[in-house]
Amino acid sequence: QQNGLALEFAALERRNDRAIVQAAMQQNRSALQFASAELKRDADLIRSAASSLWSLDWRSLFAVKELAEDRNIALTAVEIEWRSWELLSDELQHDPGIFRAVLEHDSLNLRLAPECLRSDRELVGFAVSRQGVALQFAGADLRSDRELVLLALRQDGLALRFAAESLRRDREVALAAVESNGLALEHTCQELRQDRGLVLAAVSQCGAALRFAAGGLQGDREVVSAAVRQDGLALRFASESLRTD
Repeated sequence: QQNGLALEFAALERRNDRAIVQAAMQQNRSALQFASAELKRDADLIRSAASSLWSLDWRSLFAVKELAEDRNIALTAVEIEWRSWELLSDELQHDPGIFRAVLEHDSLNLRLAPECLRSDRELVGFAVSRQGVALQFAGADLRSDRELVLLALRQDGLALRFAAESLRRDREVALAAVESNGLALEHTCQELRQDRGLVLAAVSQCGAALRFAAGGLQGDREVVSAAVRQDGLALRFASESLRTD
């Protein structure tokens, strides 16, 4: 209690004793670095170490170099408050496991990832499986990865706009996109907007996708009927001859 940092020299049994660790932290919050690995993953202790009078003061906690470099403490901190990731050491900011915890809060946090993590296939796959449009923040190599892009499209067809051009021209990929969200038809190539089967799939999912069909298909009675069945207002995108029919 006189010097919390003396916890460093305590036996493992004592460093795994929550009451002893708490007493040491009351004297010096930095004593957390000497707790057992198990207690370094204790969310309540992390909150206690980071607590100031009014809030959780992560900046002060990680101003202590030893705490900012401790993976167990860092992982628990990020699980509590993802913004604490910004205060970690450079090495831990590049740790895929820790950044996955950042993505668990919001997959669009992929935009903050270091370049090497944006090309981490497992990490990006986790992000796009939860929010397909996170694909926009993936490395160029992964936006050309057919399997990963399909994973994103199953979650949100509009992610097609962020896929590599070669995949936006791929009929199977485009079909997966419009079956998820018909409006993804906008992000296919002109050739595929003339593909009757693809356009039918798109307007059946979202009638308003008729807006992005090639002109000839906007005058196709079956295509327009499918669009109008899904959304009566889609008639405004039909050819004049069908609108006055």
